[in-house]
Amino acid sequence: MMEAQTSVSLTVDVRDDEGGPVRAESSVASDGDCVGRISAGGGQAQVIQVGSMHYLKGDAAFWTWASSRPEGIDIPQFWVGRWVKGSLATLDHFGVETMCSLSDAVGNLTADFGGTKHEVGPRTILGRQAVTVTETGSGGSLTLDVAATGTAAVLRGVQKAPGSATVTTTFTGLGVAVHAKAPAGAVG
Repeated sequence: MMEAQTSVSLTVDVRDDEGGPVRAESSVASDGDCVGRISAGGGQAQVIQVGSMHYLKGDAAFWTWASSRPEGIDIPQFWVGRWVKGSLATLDHFGVETMCSLSDAVGNLTADFGGTKHEVGPRTILGRQAVTVTETGSGGSLTLDVAATGTAAVLRGVQKAPGSATVTTTFTGLGVAVHAKAPAGAVG
């Protein structure tokens, strides 16, 4: 069902190492193109990925948050408000690499915790009728809200693993084309 998707819009909600909210919103295609934004540390950043090249443009609050992370990097002041490209713009530095990887986002939904499954529904999720399936095992839990009418598609997934943050991913815009273009003047 979800493995056949060529593009999707995602909203990923996680917590950073200090428990602060991080929200990543993106439209991502299986060819590697992605456009989106990150909200973290009271700041904002725009994201573009064209194939395997990453671009990131953050405000001062975002870069302050990014440099304070345990694996943080020193951010030159001239990066504020400018597009940065290449390895320093890769999203795994910020804990939101899923936002620009369709295979990672879908892979998170196929995790098997080896536990029992419980089904509830139908109920309204994101304005659509859905059936909720929860699997709980020793490795954590996965809750999927699956459309009960029309094409079978996951509307939302919530993954909880012991000792790590809960990751909530909302899926919309299935099959909508993603048009990513490299920004001009990016620094490397």
